[in-house]
Amino acid sequence: MNSNLIKRISRNGTRARQRGVTLVVLAFVIAIGGLLTLAAIVYGPRYFTKTKVQNEVSALSDFRANVVSFGSRVGLFTTTNASLEALINQNFFPASMVSGTAPNRIVTNQWGGSYTSAIGTIVNAGDALVLTSTGVPASACTELGTSLDHVASVIAINGTTVKTNGSAANPATVGTSCGGVNGDANSMAITTAK
Repeated sequence: MNSNLIKRISRNGTRARQRGVTLVVLAFVIAIGGLLTLAAIVYGPRYFTKTKVQNEVSALSDFRANVVSFGSRVGLFTTTNASLEALINQNFFPASMVSGTAPNRIVTNQWGGSYTSAIGTIVNAGDALVLTSTGVPASACTELGTSLDHVASVIAINGTTVKTNGSAANPATVGTSCGGVNGDANSMAITTAK
């Protein structure tokens, strides 16, 4: 007899059982993979946006704590002690947000936009800092604009005030201020009192 035929026949004379993956199991695995891919496509951008917003809120919370601490030491903010370079030197921002070399360093937000600083006023001139962030995408702008009540005294998005001192951000105003003609290049000015 042929040796291959002998190998295929078991001791009791029946054909040996073949092993491997069936077409049904393969189709099931492909379907599960497709569903996971679809979920990643649908929910992935939302997850990354939410993570970036949380990181930005955390960095701005630290910024607020630094404003309060620094403000108590210097009194009023001036063009000298409130310049972006001076704030970088006082470690107002995480090192991961700062790039370049002094005196031309820049601070970037989670979306690659830049920050600028200015002297602000809540009650008296120089009693606050205004931190303006550019390049905030519309998808993050709405969530960020309504997440900074504990950080900012005043918030303006694309020139429209969405939060005044002593009140919460108005979600409707935030929603209409984000996006529009600015699309994914929104500007957000956050005024933080000392």
